[in-house]
Amino acid sequence: MIPGSILLGIYNVTSKRLLAGTGAELALLAVNWTAAGALQFLAASIVGFPSLGEGFWPAVWISVALNVLCQFLLYRAIAANDVSFISPMRLLTPLLVFGTAFIVLGEIPSAWGVAGVVCSLAGLWFLLSSHAGESMRSLRQLISSKPFIYALIAVTLFSVSFVFDKRAVLASSALFFSALSFFFTGIICLCIYFAHRKNTGNSFSIRRFPPKILILNILALAVAGVLVTHALNFAPAAYASSVKRLESLWTVLFAGAFLREGNIPRKIVACLVMLAGVAMTVFLG
Repeated sequence: MIPGSILLGIYNVTSKRLLAGTGAELALLAVNWTAAGALQFLAASIVGFPSLGEGFWPAVWISVALNVLCQFLLYRAIAANDVSFISPMRLLTPLLVFGTAFIVLGEIPSAWGVAGVVCSLAGLWFLLSSHAGESMRSLRQLISSKPFIYALIAVTLFSVSFVFDKRAVLASSALFFSALSFFFTGIICLCIYFAHRKNTGNSFSIRRFPPKILILNILALAVAGVLVTHALNFAPAAYASSVKRLESLWTVLFAGAFLREGNIPRKIVACLVMLAGVAMTVFLG
């Protein structure tokens, strides 16, 4: 999960770089996920396809349907605001996963696990108040803004899709499930993109994406997708989701180094408070 979270940080920052000023969220999502899924399929064909257990296909289709919507909303949020602000909001997911994992998988969180999530939420509140001051808006204006609402809906959907991801992984393999999920998500987004372009007359040439950054973006997504999905074999969904949120710290660090986004020290502090909650969840929960 740790190297996977680092790669997700690279993926988030390169996604922001590719989206800057393009308005091409759906196009990038389609290209990224289709290409990453194709690479994972190639790897799966080399290592061999697994036998499929009961409940695999329903879990796959639920995960794909949720991913199409939540990934698009997340791309819209990243395109409209600092990625170093949007990414840490995903630390809400572990709290929500505790609920969905209990309902769907029957996993019962410990008291320390719950305390860790509460600590993470305290860090999120610090992030929100800091970003509100940086953007010279009130906290109410910030949480009513479209990027915040998009991100909030996305992380809520992630809490649902995460438990179905685990169910599909346990019924097959991380590599095979990732390949199917990524590829089908990308293909559906590609169909929506072309249908939208035909109906509106708006066109965006995929060739306008910088090739080197696009390739790095796709490779980071493909490898990270397999690594973080494979971790679902070894921990309850809520705990695995908490460790995955390490990507937020890497995203903030990379956004400061490569995108020159502002208020990075306070965002790092907020992430560290959240990660303290993650540590409580993983090592004490």
